[in-house]
Amino acid sequence: MWQQTVHERDNFRPGRQASADAGFNYSATPNLNLMLQLNLQHKWRDGGVNAEPADSGGTSAFLSPGISYV
Repeated sequence: MWQQTVHERDNFRPGRQASADAGFNYSATPNLNLMLQLNLQHKWRDGGVNAEPADSGGTSAFLSPGISYV
């Protein structure tokens, strides 16, 4: 996913943002499923006169395991 501002207001421009998600599902038994999901996100720094670029932007990664039993 890509997110970008199309309008600037009061000399402030939010940073662009990109994210990606991927998942894996493994059937351990007919009733038990093991799952793993990876979420990545990167946000560029804010811009403009009224922005605080040093306090914005960054990269995050989340890894989420899961179990499903039916």
